Amino acid sequence: MTKKKLGILVNTDKHLKHLSGLCQAALSSDVEISLFIMDDGCSLIDTLNFKELCDADDITATVCDHSYKEKGFTKDLVNIKAGSQFEHAIIANECDRYIVL
Repeated sequence: MTKKKLGILVNTDKHLKHLSGLCQAALSSDVEISLFIMDDGCSLIDTLNFKELCDADDITATVCDHSYKEKGFTKDLVNIKAGSQFEHAIIANECDRYIVL
């Protein structure tokens, strides 16, 4: 049986606690998670809690390269790949459920 997939668009920096809770609940139910980070969500990349999320098995994180650069970030990414809206579309297409935070 294939694992269920949850896609989460993180486009604000306001809901890290909720994001963390959703991810923990999904992981405990053996669900794969794909995060797509863009706009103000890019500022979460520097927080310890978000970094820990991206280190978890079964979580794949992609940041919109355009948003990341537009917000003035220049650091090399660790456990987060840079991508485009094309990757975002793939996540939305392949997941069983999709959440926007």
